[in-house]
Amino acid sequence: MAGKRPEDPEWELVDDEPNSNRPGRPKWVPLVLLLILAIGLFLLFPAAYAFAARAARHVIYLWWLILLVGLGFWLLFAFRKKDG
Repeated sequence: MAGKRPEDPEWELVDDEPNSNRPGRPKWVPLVLLLILAIGLFLLFPAAYAFAARAARHVIYLWWLILLVGLGFWLLFAFRKKDG
């Protein structure tokens, strides 16, 4: 039988990505790698670290503004008209 088609009962699916479901790699590994990359970039570029530190300080002073923006988004999505 030269050409098997998907309709044939003997035909089986083949996984195109054999490593997609490989066991043994925890889900937290990409997060740790991202954290290491961020720390490395902060060490490489001290100005970026200073900017992030200043931004964090301003968040402390403007927490109420961030809270109001979050409340606005919540109200926007919570009370919009549902279609159907």
